[in-house]
Amino acid sequence: MTITTIGLDLATESAHDALSEAVEDPATSIEALRATAAALLVALNAKPAGWTIGIRNGNATGTTHVSYHEAATVEEAIELAKAETRDDWGTEEEEGVDDLHVLCVLVGDVEVAQWNDGWE
Repeated sequence: MTITTIGLDLATESAHDALSEAVEDPATSIEALRATAAALLVALNAKPAGWTIGIRNGNATGTTHVSYHEAATVEEAIELAKAETRDDWGTEEEEGVDDLHVLCVLVGDVEVAQWNDGWE
């Protein structure tokens, strides 16, 4: 039996490898197999360490600020993203910059292949 996964973090990959080895070893007891499978499920269900957050000006003008932040909670990551946006944009550059709108929160460090936030 082969267990295939794609794009795992280190902890999940380690648990996956341990389960794959346990399944292949005929000497593995059912209890050991269950414990190893449980460890993989815990790793797969772990909360993400970071989020990619998109923020717009409160007055809906300008571009979208996209940044990645690692934090204990999504709320903390949003506050970090707002602080970075204020630092990058400054508070005097555009009207509405102090009233930031969270446009999106994506799980993980997302690579943006294409972005078009303008109308043609």
